[in-house]
Amino acid sequence: MHLRLIAQVLALISAFVGLGMAAAAFVGLLSGEVAARALGAGAMVAFLVGAALTAAGGLRRRNENLLHREAFLVVALAWVLAGILGGLPLWFSGHFGGFTWSMFEAFSGFTTTGATILADIEAVPASLLLWRSTMQWLGGGGIVLLGVAILPLLGVGGMELYRAEVPGPTTTKLQPRIRETARLLWRAYLLLTGTQVLLLVIAGVGLFDAVNHAFTTISTGGFSTKNASIAAFDDPIIEGIFIFFMLLAGTSFSLHFAAASRGPKVYARDAEFRIYLAFIVGALILIASALWINAMYGAADSVRYGLFQVVSIITSTGFANADFEAWRAVHALPAFTIFALMLSGGCAGSTAGGIKVVRVWMVFKQSAQELFHQVHPRAVTRLKLGGRVVPTQAQRSLTGFILLYVLLFVLGSLSLSILGMDFVSATSSSVSALSNIGPALGTLGPFDNYAHVPDAGKWILVVMMLVGRLEIFTILVLLLPEYWRR
Repeated sequence: MHLRLIAQVLALISAFVGLGMAAAAFVGLLSGEVAARALGAGAMVAFLVGAALTAAGGLRRRNENLLHREAFLVVALAWVLAGILGGLPLWFSGHFGGFTWSMFEAFSGFTTTGATILADIEAVPASLLLWRSTMQWLGGGGIVLLGVAILPLLGVGGMELYRAEVPGPTTTKLQPRIRETARLLWRAYLLLTGTQVLLLVIAGVGLFDAVNHAFTTISTGGFSTKNASIAAFDDPIIEGIFIFFMLLAGTSFSLHFAAASRGPKVYARDAEFRIYLAFIVGALILIASALWINAMYGAADSVRYGLFQVVSIITSTGFANADFEAWRAVHALPAFTIFALMLSGGCAGSTAGGIKVVRVWMVFKQSAQELFHQVHPRAVTRLKLGGRVVPTQAQRSLTGFILLYVLLFVLGSLSLSILGMDFVSATSSSVSALSNIGPALGTLGPFDNYAHVPDAGKWILVVMMLVGRLEIFTILVLLLPEYWRR
């Protein structure tokens, strides 16, 4: 393995994490917060780790490429390193409990899961809340993808990293050079973030809250600066801004680039985007109807709260403008629909988690195709998506992904149940972690927290967050003996 190149990449990751902490520490210093010291100490550790890795990797430029197998290791190590470094200032500050609790919060941040151990978010110093949001923003954009834009300066090829970091159904390059692809994606990411900040400020949200919530919306992370999440604003216009940007964040960034180049009609022509909207509309009808018929809210509020939660959950953001856990007491349909949305997730190539709607739709089409073959065994059919034939390799990958997802979900649910969690909380938190959503059902609803989960359960959920964030294969391939053989 190219150990020196791997060290160079990880040095960049440490630098990015350190810069993020330093920015949050600067905000803390301006406010006179003691917590700025913890962030400063964390930044120093990150820079020292980066310096050590740089020394190990060497400063000489090398015209070499990481191998495909090495990219999996780099991406996995990058996320683990970022999570550990990111959790240090939380631990140093004393506001996030012990080591396990701090690491849980940090990994939840970088994986854009949004599960928190905080019971009183508003009591935490502003600089730590900013770092908490920054972790999600960096994680959503992809720390590794950010590094890819600079890797050519070191003579390290980035395409293998890009494939490992974006292992969804499609990894289409927007430009011939991977460096340009990374830059384009980050420009779109920055533009969406800045635009949301501006609109939230115009709508009456304070600048600090606007920046934090824009960071955690575009990354589909869901950390909030408010105990009541978005319900604290209690404003349909502000909720509408969040819905719009959550929808965009849950859509493929490649599609956004294509729309910017060729016009908005690109969205209407994209099969996955149409399926994505169909899922949202279908789920909204089910939830709003159940809430209205059972007199939970009036017709308008049923649509208002139903639409926000449908978009928040399918995009794996995890914001809340209502306590959807309380809906279970009225009717089982809203909870069942939310659970299904946790599984489906957003579009491939977005910052959303979950299985992804394109995979779910392909499973339905495969099942229909098999039923057709039962009646017409000699028929020759091809699985198509958007008029294009799905390659056999992609179909195999789909089957493997779904089986592994279900297996991990079952193992996670059983493990959490053994630790004493009730069935609803164990199963829903397992899906929530694997799909990087954050809030769950049972004792882990949108206005609850994960503090009461046993420490062993927190580490189980951390592993599931990592596996889910990197779409399963990137992590699990490292467990194969064949991977480590020459």
